[in-house]
Amino acid sequence: MWNECLPPRNNCIKDIKHDHFIMHPSEPGNGKFSNCSKEHMIAFISTLLPSCFELKTKQNCSTEMKELPGVSMNLTKICKLAHPNFLKWNVVHSQERNRKCRFDCCSPLPDYSYYPTCVDHPLPDGADCGDGKRCVKGTCGYYDEYGTPTAPRQSA
Repeated sequence: MWNECLPPRNNCIKDIKHDHFIMHPSEPGNGKFSNCSKEHMIAFISTLLPSCFELKTKQNCSTEMKELPGVSMNLTKICKLAHPNFLKWNVVHSQERNRKCRFDCCSPLPDYSYYPTCVDHPLPDGADCGDGKRCVKGTCGYYDEYGTPTAPRQSA
């Protein structure tokens, strides 16, 4: 959570709605940071000591490595965040869609429940895309739960 004592005192919510920036909670599609996120990063970086930027510093300035969100994230939760007005939230994905790191959020229409309405979404980084692979930055490949490339597993 952002330190409320540090500027900018803005939660970036206005940038979330339509632009699909990297920090978007359910559709980080355009590969760019919003101006609001950039302001927050600059504010945070300005609090670091100069020793953090020295190449051979003994001070550890790195952050703890955490597993990617898709390792444990529930796709239905993504659908609920992205489409709060859906009647029901059904996750639809196939082996082919998984390989493309995509899935659909579907819901029946209010007046006609036979055919649902569906919206395409990217699988979150770390999500399983089949055959022991994970999605990282929209690519299905051999990665560990932290996003580090790995070798394909050998079958016995």
